[in-house]
Amino acid sequence: FVQDRVHALEAVVGLNNPDIKTREEWDLTLQRLLGMDPSLRTLALVDTRNEPVAQVSRFPPSLFGRLSQEPSGIHFSQPDRDAPTVSDVYIDPRTSEPLVSIRVPVTNPLRELTGDLTAELNLKFMWDLVDRLKLGHTGYVYLVDGNGDLIAHGDTARVLKGENVSHLPPVAAFL
Repeated sequence: FVQDRVHALEAVVGLNNPDIKTREEWDLTLQRLLGMDPSLRTLALVDTRNEPVAQVSRFPPSLFGRLSQEPSGIHFSQPDRDAPTVSDVYIDPRTSEPLVSIRVPVTNPLRELTGDLTAELNLKFMWDLVDRLKLGHTGYVYLVDGNGDLIAHGDTARVLKGENVSHLPPVAAFL
């Protein structure tokens, strides 16, 4: 799911020349992308100095300014600026929804880096999906990250607490 979104962002970047596209054209492109994919929450295009070029969001402008700042503790796991990167899953403290950020480098036709396109992806649908799944003898489903921290589970309160279930034998075996 996340990889499909990475490919979509790469396609948007690849089909547009950042050297000749205006801010208004970028706004329109990002608005169209946001409208096509309900899992996207915000999109932001920045130049190499991290200055905003275009930003769109599902939130009103007054709230978006506060949301567009990366929450503390969010980091991209791959420091390579020449390749797409995906953050760890995190819980938005304002909405209590699981999110992931995707960053795709923006290059011009000469393959020179001109900035980054960042998307915030809402993963709340995973909570609903996991809640409906009934597997095995107990019917429990745990969606965890590489450390064993819950990302999705039938008991949302456990996810919001940031519970680590790596001590459970099935999770430990998976990890």
